[in-house]
Amino acid sequence: MSVNPTGSAPPRSDYGRLLADACLSLVGSPDTYEPPPGYDGLALALMDALWSMGVRYAGVNNVVRRYSTWVEETHGTSAQLRTASQLLSDISLAGGPKRFATEVVRNSQRTSSRNGVLKVEAVEAACSALGRLGIDTPKDLRERWTEPEVKKTWLAIKGQRSGISWRYLLMNVRLEDVKPDRMIVRFVAEATGGPELSAEESRSAILAAFSILAERSQGLTLRGLDHAIWRYQKGKKSSAK
Repeated sequence: MSVNPTGSAPPRSDYGRLLADACLSLVGSPDTYEPPPGYDGLALALMDALWSMGVRYAGVNNVVRRYSTWVEETHGTSAQLRTASQLLSDISLAGGPKRFATEVVRNSQRTSSRNGVLKVEAVEAACSALGRLGIDTPKDLRERWTEPEVKKTWLAIKGQRSGISWRYLLMNVRLEDVKPDRMIVRFVAEATGGPELSAEESRSAILAAFSILAERSQGLTLRGLDHAIWRYQKGKKSSAK
């Protein structure tokens, strides 16, 4: 997949136009780009953001579903509005991170294959760190995410220095951003016919494309564009099997 007609690496100033063209020809009309629903509780937003790094999303869905079932069985309530502090208490109630991983969500993935920690340990650290800042709900995060200390605290969590999960967390609480993960990076490279860019360079290219596409669709959101590209890339991977 490439919409670059020259076959040579284009100047980076052309990336926005090339990406917009790729979206129109491959992904569809911007009027159809629907954003994901997001979360009403910070617990699920955190788990989704941290567990989704470097893995297939089906596994993340399973983690969220199993935790939600456990909450219903343990507390007799829905996990949808669960706060960060409640998730922290749930990890403790389950017997700590290792037992939470093995018995509650049945997922012991790590933040990295080298020197990584259990993803649930990163979740626990995030709940504690945000709690010290007084951030417990999506509303809290939406009101304070621009404070430098909040982002700095998140990036200090083991395995989160790249900032990709930070951007995804913001999207999970319905703030507008792009998650420049492997799906986005590959789409940018393939659509432009250029070299693979860094995560932040790819994000900048998507922002440029968004400015062009937003002129065609007044209701277009960054989250909608990101999700449409993700669905397209996911469909490509599925059809290739």
